[in-house]
Amino acid sequence: MIVHYGFKGPAIRRALAMRAKPTFATNSVRPMRPGGCSGSSADTELHARALRSYIASMTFEVFFRWIAWLLIVALAVFTLSPIELRPVSGAPANLERFVAFVVTGAAFGLGYPTRRLGLLILLIGIAGLLEAAQNYVPGRHGRLPDGLVKVSGALLGAAASMFVGRQLQNRSTLPPVP
Repeated sequence: MIVHYGFKGPAIRRALAMRAKPTFATNSVRPMRPGGCSGSSADTELHARALRSYIASMTFEVFFRWIAWLLIVALAVFTLSPIELRPVSGAPANLERFVAFVVTGAAFGLGYPTRRLGLLILLIGIAGLLEAAQNYVPGRHGRLPDGLVKVSGALLGAAASMFVGRQLQNRSTLPPVP
């Protein structure tokens, strides 16, 4: 029995870890028993469980990718709009900035768990760009201390999400994705 799902990337790595044999010419994955014959019910069930877990994790990642980019849009709108339109919670402004970027960093970390270095560069760049862009908005000012609060919040959120992701991965039945 040949099972074809037509996906690449982490699924191929998981299939390899499960003793599956990928055929790269067609991008299909055929479950293989240790003896080399495909089609046993145990291998098929193991592969089906791996596929269900893969689909669930993709849904989880896609959800947090959408949340992360929507948060970036919201941060850009509130950062670059006139000061009167900025929502105020009553907390100190630095705490508001910090928490907003912690949540954004965590959403990016959960949405892009395998792209750690690019994620950190992106978060630092977005915080710096938003802070620099405030200098071009009347009534707003971009300052280095504000930017450092934003960067530290984004990095803390990304680090926390990576820690949580590793803890969840250690509890799962699938091998970790490098």
